[in-house]
Amino acid sequence: MFTRRQRTEILIESAPKLAKELADSIQKDYSVRILKEPSQVLVMNKVRESAKNTLFYLGEAVATEAVVELEGVRGLGIVLGTKDELALNLAIIDAAYTHPEIQKTLESFEAKLEHAQQELLAQKADRQKLYQASQVQFETMEEEL
Repeated sequence: MFTRRQRTEILIESAPKLAKELADSIQKDYSVRILKEPSQVLVMNKVRESAKNTLFYLGEAVATEAVVELEGVRGLGIVLGTKDELALNLAIIDAAYTHPEIQKTLESFEAKLEHAQQELLAQKADRQKLYQASQVQFETMEEEL
């Protein structure tokens, strides 16, 4: 079982159809009440300054936020950028995974999340290979001079 953070990262970084598919299957079986329609909000970016180990606010970023209620349990969806549908789907999924009874019925989606996580890890490894291939080898440069 994934943690809330892991699950959310996978759903945000994967294709939006995965979150939509999961949210649609939840809505098919349970009633969802939208408490807060998806809307744009500003969030502060907090950063830790490494030399003094202090926190400061780097600036603001636009995010989309939605809140739903599913069988008496609230769910929150928030994502950077203007992505109304994704924020709503994330809120529905959050409420479903928070609800103890509904959570048991979502075990079939764990395999899909696992597959999506493996794809994301493979993409990350491919990007890392590209970065490493373009790095300058300073030791080699000295030998040539």
